Amino acid sequence: MKHLPTLLSIFSFFALLTPLSGHSGTTTKAITSGKAYADFRLRFESVDQDNALKDSDALTLRSRVGYETASHEGFSGVNRIRRRQSRGRTR
Repeated sequence: MKHLPTLLSIFSFFALLTPLSGHSGTTTKAITSGKAYADFRLRFESVDQDNALKDSDALTLRSRVGYETASHEGFSGVNRIRRRQSRGRTR
């Protein structure tokens, strides 16, 4: 169940690749003339507690990578992957 959203995303992307009868040229053009995009955000976070709780630092990276098809008969498709990673320490 954990990988279900990823599998559905991959399935829907390949479903878009299946040419429609009579429209295969324009469907292929809509898919191939789309654009890829990427967005990365690196952040450093620090917490200094004045009470008994521990202080901590964290370096986090948010990554978003995707592909958006061009519009075809008023429809377009997007396939994206998001991931958040963090490395930190408690002082």
